[in-house]
Amino acid sequence: WQTALTQLGSIDALSHSVSFSTALYQLKRILTETRFQAETLETPIQIIGMTGAAGMQFDYLWVLNMQDDTWPDLTPANPFIPSVCQREFDLPFASAATQFEYAKMSTEKLIASAKNVVFSYAQHEADRECRPSALIQKYSESKADDMLEVYDDFKKKIFSSAKLTHFTDIKAPAIAAGKIANGGSALFKDQAACPFKAFARHRLHAQALQQVDIGLSAIERGNLVHRSLQYLWQKLKTQEALNYKSEAELQSLIQSVVAEAILQQTAEQPETFTERFTRLEKMRLQKLLKEWLNIESKRNDFKVLATEQWQTLLFQGIELHLRVDRIDELADGQCVIIDYKTGVVSRSDWESENPNDPQLPLYAVTSEQDVAAIAFASLKRGKLGFVGQANADTVLPGVKANSDLPWQEQLDIWKSVLVILANEFREGRANVEPTVTACRYCDLHSLCRIYERVEDGSENACF
Repeated sequence: WQTALTQLGSIDALSHSVSFSTALYQLKRILTETRFQAETLETPIQIIGMTGAAGMQFDYLWVLNMQDDTWPDLTPANPFIPSVCQREFDLPFASAATQFEYAKMSTEKLIASAKNVVFSYAQHEADRECRPSALIQKYSESKADDMLEVYDDFKKKIFSSAKLTHFTDIKAPAIAAGKIANGGSALFKDQAACPFKAFARHRLHAQALQQVDIGLSAIERGNLVHRSLQYLWQKLKTQEALNYKSEAELQSLIQSVVAEAILQQTAEQPETFTERFTRLEKMRLQKLLKEWLNIESKRNDFKVLATEQWQTLLFQGIELHLRVDRIDELADGQCVIIDYKTGVVSRSDWESENPNDPQLPLYAVTSEQDVAAIAFASLKRGKLGFVGQANADTVLPGVKANSDLPWQEQLDIWKSVLVILANEFREGRANVEPTVTACRYCDLHSLCRIYERVEDGSENACF
């Protein structure tokens, strides 16, 4: 460092005053060109520079970095002597030929400095393939007995020595007896769709980031419909009140509840609800609600007991927090549990050991009231109506009783399926075993790596 500073100061005799940045640049250049060899104590193994090693004697010598682009080393010629003069008198480093001769002489000195000399070079540097220096190529023709053992790089050597145990990890720690787990109806839906999905969502709490898009998402549009119907039935309360109102009164009521629902949504998404967009949404919702009330008016007498009601109950050691879209009470005291859906619905969603949507059966088997029917209220344009199961054909329009299976037996079957799903969740069953449609809208593919197993063709891949 001191030598570099002295060299920087010597430039003062050859140059006029310069700026700080120029002086700093010159100092960096000097430091870059200065060979550095740290002073070390006398030790059995010493690491020294190429210049210092030439001419010394060693017991053993290993010379590294002998690629063709690093040896011969390019040493700059003296800048204070004209280059023509340097070449004429063969001054050191004046030309490529003198550089080569100097490197050749240094190589020969290194060879003579020990009885056992090893030259090594890197085969690859980043993505570039390296070659040995021309000065050591002739020594690469040594006999096989003289060649050193070829080793992999240090990282590979460590990993190759490891003893690995392979196993399929599909069993999560069971939830201890007496300990209450938490969840909602989605827990049963996920467990039925894919045990790993239920484990990841409801025990690891893993979920993807929400996708931001222009306008309203399908979920947000569905929430608007839910909220509008909630406000509507909180004011109507009964079918009698629905049938009693005139066309004008009903239209005014629909307009008011839709405006109230949109106003609340606007507070959450003010940038979305522009004047034009708000007007279109009001038209859409008003038309949808008017068509839906035409279907509701054809039902037998009922009154709405609850809308968007939260319930907390214990089922098989799992504390469930459930929100029921709507519960109606019939004239005979029985109740109907309704779930609003703005997408495609099917009664077959409940008819297997792995039901696609067990939410309504869960409400039915955990209800303290006498349930006469469960049904989706399909609010998809062009497919409005009730889709479900009931204990009689007259409970809901379009919903028929199952003549082959008594209603109570159906409830018992649903309960047994839900008990099995709850026990599997508590026991820690977490294998990646999706149903046909489970992966379609799942956002956990990077966690379960289902597509890696499919591409690999292995049925016992580790996850």
